[in-house]
This record gives sequence, C-alpha cells and structure tokens, in this order.
Amino acid sequence: MKKRRTFFLRFAFSVLFLLTGSVCLLLWFFGSAFIGPFPYKNQPVPKDFPVEAVTFKDEAQTELKGWLVRGEQGKGVVLVLHGHGGNKSLMLGRVKFLNRAGYTVFVFDFQGHGESALKSVTVGYEEARNVRAALALLKSRLPGQKIAIIGPSLGGAALLVKGQVIEADTYILEGVFTTLEKTGEHRIAQFFGPTMGYILAPFLVAQTRIRLGFDAFLLAPIESVSDLKAPVLVIGGSADPFVFPEETQALFDRVSAPKELWLVEGAGHFDFYMFVPEEYERRVLEFLNKYL
Repeated sequence: MKKRRTFFLRFAFSVLFLLTGSVCLLLWFFGSAFIGPFPYKNQPVPKDFPVEAVTFKDEAQTELKGWLVRGEQGKGVVLVLHGHGGNKSLMLGRVKFLNRAGYTVFVFDFQGHGESALKSVTVGYEEARNVRAALALLKSRLPGQKIAIIGPSLGGAALLVKGQVIEADTYILEGVFTTLEKTGEHRIAQFFGPTMGYILAPFLVAQTRIRLGFDAFLLAPIESVSDLKAPVLVIGGSADPFVFPEETQALFDRVSAPKELWLVEGAGHFDFYMFVPEEYERRVLEFLNKYL
C-alpha cells in the first residue's frame, strides 16, 4: 500500500512538473514571438516619387534606416511609425497620400525591423529612443516646422512609455493597447480562451525584466496618454481582438488635450489605411489640416 501511494505521488509530481514546464515553454514561445527580430533587408526604394534614403542612430548608437519625402515648405512634417512586425515599406500608402497633400513625410524601420539594426523588439520601450532620434533628425533638417506623429500599435506605444512621453505638435494613435499585460491577455486568449489568458498574462509580461531588462509596468499607455499636450486623434477597430473597443474608448477618455475618436466599424487589429483607405485619408487630412 505504501509503495502504491509513493508511486502515485511520484506520478502526480511528474505530471505537475511536465505541465509546469510545458506552460513555461509556451510562454517563452509567446514572448519570442513579440521580441523578434523581423528583418526585411534591401527594401526597394520607391521610384514613383522622390525619396531620400536616410541612415541615423539613436542615443544607444542603434543604426536606423528611413526614407524622407519632402513636401511644401512650411506645410508641416508627418513622422509615420509602423506597427509590430512591420517596416517602412508597409507604410508607403500613408506616405504617398500625405505627401500629395503637401506634407513632408519621414518613415523609418524600428530596431529589430526591416533594414534597421537587428536588436530585440521591446514593444515600445527602446523604440521610444528610436523615435526621439528621428525627431531630432527632422528638427535639425527642417527647423521651425511643426511635426505630427502617426503611431499605429507598437508605434503608438513607443510614444507613451511612462516617464518618457514623446513631444510633438499633433498625434494620431492607432490600435494602441492600454497596458502590455492586457494585450498579452487578449493574445493568449485567442488560442486558449479568456480564463487562461487572464491567468497566464502576468507570467508572459514578466519576461520583459528577464529577457529585455525593463519592467512591463512602464508600457501602460493608459497611464501616460494624459501627459500629451497636443491634439490627439485616437483610432481603434470595433472588432479588434487584441485591443478591445472599450479599451480604445478608455484610452481616449484619458486624453486631456483636444481630441477626436474614430472607431473603425468591422476592423480588427489591422492597418486601418488598408481597411478603409478613402475614409482614412479624409479623416486624417481633416485632423491634420485642423491642428497642424
């Protein structure tokens, strides 16, 4: 009887150990999917409008690659960021319509993306340094011009790192999560259901300290967005599985500057310009013409 009890105890502990190990490996895999990198070297430079290829470095000496398209003098500058796993080539639709409207446009690859240095993706934390370097470049080359920033997803999160909010003259935030833990919860839930998402999300985001060297609480745009002092257009998808519409609404509610909200009907966590290009152009240009 004692041997049988010992056997079952050993068996139970073995199963528990295997389950725990499997969960840890699963969370590590999810973390790796966030961290990247996502290279796309030798991106073809557009030939249908004048593009200046630009190489610059941030304060950590991370090499970044971008494209500058000059517009009308005094019209203003739009810095177009990209989302997680993206690159500057995917933002060319925005670059073109903004430049047609007269704006100078700058787009670049974040670290760990496209043609920029193959460092880890930090979901906004180190990318904030990339943005500051891009702004410094634009201010040195185009002194006195107002600057708007379009920040989809990762790009928007990079503008809103706690204690490091990026200053600009106008902001457009697209599909920006409220906290890293909440969007991690939703992503896990897509595979394993909401209960497991709720349970495992804290363990997923805890990897930021272990693997990336910073605390996840710094990536909480809902707590930083009120620090923005310039007009903000908040855009979200009504069917976004990673940033629920009520979370987009909550982010909007926390903005203290002049603000507008657009929930794109039927859109998920997607490129809103590709989803509704004509309406996107109209709304964004109206906002920029009003505030920039």
